[in-house]
Amino acid sequence: MVEYGLGIDFGTTCTAAAVNVDGSLETVPLGFPGPQMPTLVYRPQHGEPLVGAAAEQRGDTDPARLARDFKRRIGDPVPADLDESPLAAQELAAVLLRQVAATAAEGRGGPPSRVVLTHPAVWGRYKRDRLLEAARLAGLPEVTLRAEPEALATRYAATSRVGLGETLLVYDLGGGIFDAAVLLRTADGFELLGEPEGVEQLGGADFDEAMLSLVRATLGDRLAGLDPDDPAVFEALARLRRECVAAKEALSFDTRAEIEVALPRLHTRVSIRRHSLEAMIGPAIHETVAAVRRALDSASVPAGRLRRVVLAGGSSRIPLVHQMVSGALGRPVTLLDRAESGIALGAAQLCGVAAPVIATYGSAKSLGGQVGVDHPQPCGPLPPATVVGRASVPGREPDPVGPPSSPRHPAWNAEPTAPHPLPSPRGLSTAVVATPTPVPAVAERRSYRWPVIGGTAAVLLAVTTVAAAIAWPVDRDDPGGRAAAGTPPSTSAPASGSAGGTEAAVLWRVATGAGATGPPAVSAQRIVVGGQDGTLRAFRRADGKLDWQVTLGAGLRVSTRIDGDVVVATTGDGEVTGIDADGGAVLWRRSVGAPTGARAVASSPLAYAVGRNGVLDAYRIGSGSRRWRLHTPGEMNRPPLVVSGIVVVASGDGKLYGVSPTGTQRWVTRVGKATDGPVAAGNAACVTIDNRTVRCVRVADGAELSGISQATPIVRIAGGRSVLYTAAADGSIAGWEPDTAKVLWRYPRPAKAGFPAAGSSEVDVAYPDGTLAGLDARSGEELWRNATGDRFAMEPASDPTGIFVVGTTGTLYALKPPP
Repeated sequence: MVEYGLGIDFGTTCTAAAVNVDGSLETVPLGFPGPQMPTLVYRPQHGEPLVGAAAEQRGDTDPARLARDFKRRIGDPVPADLDESPLAAQELAAVLLRQVAATAAEGRGGPPSRVVLTHPAVWGRYKRDRLLEAARLAGLPEVTLRAEPEALATRYAATSRVGLGETLLVYDLGGGIFDAAVLLRTADGFELLGEPEGVEQLGGADFDEAMLSLVRATLGDRLAGLDPDDPAVFEALARLRRECVAAKEALSFDTRAEIEVALPRLHTRVSIRRHSLEAMIGPAIHETVAAVRRALDSASVPAGRLRRVVLAGGSSRIPLVHQMVSGALGRPVTLLDRAESGIALGAAQLCGVAAPVIATYGSAKSLGGQVGVDHPQPCGPLPPATVVGRASVPGREPDPVGPPSSPRHPAWNAEPTAPHPLPSPRGLSTAVVATPTPVPAVAERRSYRWPVIGGTAAVLLAVTTVAAAIAWPVDRDDPGGRAAAGTPPSTSAPASGSAGGTEAAVLWRVATGAGATGPPAVSAQRIVVGGQDGTLRAFRRADGKLDWQVTLGAGLRVSTRIDGDVVVATTGDGEVTGIDADGGAVLWRRSVGAPTGARAVASSPLAYAVGRNGVLDAYRIGSGSRRWRLHTPGEMNRPPLVVSGIVVVASGDGKLYGVSPTGTQRWVTRVGKATDGPVAAGNAACVTIDNRTVRCVRVADGAELSGISQATPIVRIAGGRSVLYTAAADGSIAGWEPDTAKVLWRYPRPAKAGFPAAGSSEVDVAYPDGTLAGLDARSGEELWRNATGDRFAMEPASDPTGIFVVGTTGTLYALKPPP
């Protein structure tokens, strides 16, 4: 049995989970194609309850048995009534949590050793007690409750540099609850300053209702006369609901969205403009800003002292949110990397299996675990937090307890347009009783009401509401303490040393002004760097002086090849831009139609870009005209690869797709979920898959070649002319024949996994500790080594006459390898 910890983000609309195995974090595949699953429970007339996507599918035709938004009803003393059978919200949560634990246990031989379960920061002890009851009913082992902003800050610090004494404000606007919290970076992790603030009945589900109300208002009386007992009506309205959710998401990238209405006797399209949605949700966003100010006042932290405002939750990608928050606070605002699983990964990072259980009740004031490192490490002792001891293991009957009692909190709409049924799944024990906790008084909250059209149509639309996950772009933080871009480059070499006494000459180094989002693009005249602040900067190759810069947006990624004097870049919102390499002028802009976290690839005459909607687009580099588009079933998060004219992409469905230059699919090969690559090694395309091994296929026809594996997990790969280079977790680098999986050489170095890049005759490796090394491509012999005193989190870029790499401080280094 593999010992592991489990982090669970129990959300209003979607739930995510991640595991921690000896400090290595991995998301649990709860959904398809993404890692989340809808927070839904469906009770069939016979048999076991269904959760997630299966529940959503069955609920389309039988909505009366579908439970949704029950996280909002945790603590409600009035049980839901389904088929005259009362059921508490925490029992529904237990059904969902049990399935999450069972999915995580698949392939690991048993239940987790520890579980960290997150909750809104604004929840008091009473609601936290109800959540612990759900954990007991689910049969989870030792459970620690942690506030969602704490998990978010932990995850953020693991991917971005946060200095000691710096403060972050977490703005978490998810599917149903808003949280704001101020956290201080300490030597042990984070400390929560003041009291968190929030709005308990506010989130993306409510913005979905805003879209529905706009559709209702547009259609008017044409919705009248629909039969509420007709299954076809329910099914069609469920589709309309999904269309509204998709349109709301599209308005984050466009100013207008079209919604297809396909109801019995009514087929039309409704056009919704962004300003119409913003006019409806503006007062709600204003309320979140007011809660942010209260959190700052409680923490005695002025907005000017904030290091950064971290936006989290799917609804935070709405442009109005960014505008109002940044405008009100005047501080840098960034979206959390890997939003769909950020809280779950942070929770998993906090639940290292080596950590002892500290059974102290109350709100945690500091965060344990390793933060700000390149790879998550096992947690140290957990600070005081809400903990429940082991009750049972998944599959065993939990200990029964008696019925809950809790105050009924006001809903988003004080006068709902339809009942809100919650199903009663089979297989659960009787309602639970916790240790009596004083019932908190219900505070008066402002009620936002979307305008609704009365009658049967409005009731049907409300009853068939199905929560949906919201994707949002990846963005990473800009570490502080850097010189502005254009600071005169230094030609003095940093402290360096080599075991063999050979060093690469440092030609110059320059502060770029921001951390980089990937390796630089290199041409004969310029080095182009994509900044975490959304700015693309070009530096003269000869002396490192800033040549030009252009701001494109958050989540900026730049192609590592400058082709036809055009730099091709992508931003997190899915925009693809061509920039004149000589002067920085924007030549063209296009969109893949969905967020993207992968850089484009330029291979004349086309540039290729992928989206998280499974789309691969091909554009002419010179004009930006789209030549073709290919759809795949899975989410795409890895840059494409071009080998001998064939485009190879790794999709979230675990397959590699080979595509011709004209957009025709040539082959499909299942290899597993790719975590690095694809890269080219001779005539092979290779990827690292989630079990830390390498799979290669022949580019010509997709035929699978021998797999590559070793005792130490392979973390990253790079491709050469005929050799595949692997970077292992122990710091070693190895060269392999991709056709036969034969190891050619191995370069041992006790360190964290390096970032290799293949040059013309050598392999250049950047290590997290700031060391750069050049290895002979044929033998693995160390040719040179430099210690920069910086840290590296990405591979270098090189050509026959130079090596270029950006440190985590934002410094760009130019080196010349020894002859």
